[in-house]
Amino acid sequence: MRKDEITIVMPAYNAEAYIAESVESIIQQNISDWTLLVLDDGSTDRTAEIVRDFSRRYSKIKLLQNGKQLGPSAQRNIGIEMATTEYLAFLDSDDMMSPNSLEDRREILNSDPFACAAYSLVRLVDPTGSPMGLNGTKGAIINFTDLVENKFITSCIFSRTQILKQLGGFDKAFKFGEDWDLWLRMTRLGYYIKSSPDSFVEYRQHGNSFSHKHIYEDFCDRMRVSERAWGRDDRVPEALEDFSYGLGSACQTMTRSKKAFLACISAIFDGNIKAAENLLELVRFDLLNLTDPEAIADGTKWTVMRNISLPMEQWNDIRKSQKDALKRFFESRSSEPQRSFVSRYIKHLTE
Repeated sequence: MRKDEITIVMPAYNAEAYIAESVESIIQQNISDWTLLVLDDGSTDRTAEIVRDFSRRYSKIKLLQNGKQLGPSAQRNIGIEMATTEYLAFLDSDDMMSPNSLEDRREILNSDPFACAAYSLVRLVDPTGSPMGLNGTKGAIINFTDLVENKFITSCIFSRTQILKQLGGFDKAFKFGEDWDLWLRMTRLGYYIKSSPDSFVEYRQHGNSFSHKHIYEDFCDRMRVSERAWGRDDRVPEALEDFSYGLGSACQTMTRSKKAFLACISAIFDGNIKAAENLLELVRFDLLNLTDPEAIADGTKWTVMRNISLPMEQWNDIRKSQKDALKRFFESRSSEPQRSFVSRYIKHLTE
């Protein structure tokens, strides 16, 4: 794998109206160590001609043509198989990305070994490119238990190439929801998908999309994806043990660990160190490390107030006053990986 370099995979079919804008958005990136693979899926319009013109001017833009139509998932899988770079991004032929999108998401993966992918925010645009609104963040960190429903369009994902190859890319058994299925399999391994809040992808909404024309089939395929997610999945033999039995068991285990951690915090606030120690033994930090400590800190208030009956108006003073007590408790009772989560949690809770 060529370290730090990026392959962008762009399937295209009869995309002459929009593909030039999509390619230009990649050319305008503020880094240059990328390769664009455009996989033309048997287009009958000027798609190939437009891309060929770009490839003459930019050696990093490659056009691959198929004699017959394979579909976007098969095309993306060809791109994954061909990629020799450390990272891989997806972009559909009618979407665009902000100039910082590749650099920002790469920096996230370079700095966080638990992140299998990073996602950009999504700005919805109409067929003319006029803004329709921001689809918004789905959370700073998205793990397996957060993917009860699909949270990402394919174009916003930037991933480690090796993980995509390990999983065999998109499952061609699904015509719809195959992206959601892949995100589930990636995170079932014990990784998470992390937000890149300062970058965005522009996602073009128009009535010509494949899913809009096949609403019933789209629903049925997504139900099949969901059924696999809630049970064992033989396609992921290396799944994290707690996730290997599916979303039901995984959500139960994750929720129990979060609740034990917040109950432990309540006991520390109450000065009941023995109860806090007993609760700490029930906390699975290997699972909490796959969550966002800031989000858990934001939910602490209601748990503590309920457990120890403190006046609501005293919360801000109380949480700040407990900073040293929380640090003392965890410093002597947690390992280095646990301290990383706890320190971020305490910082957000008490500042």
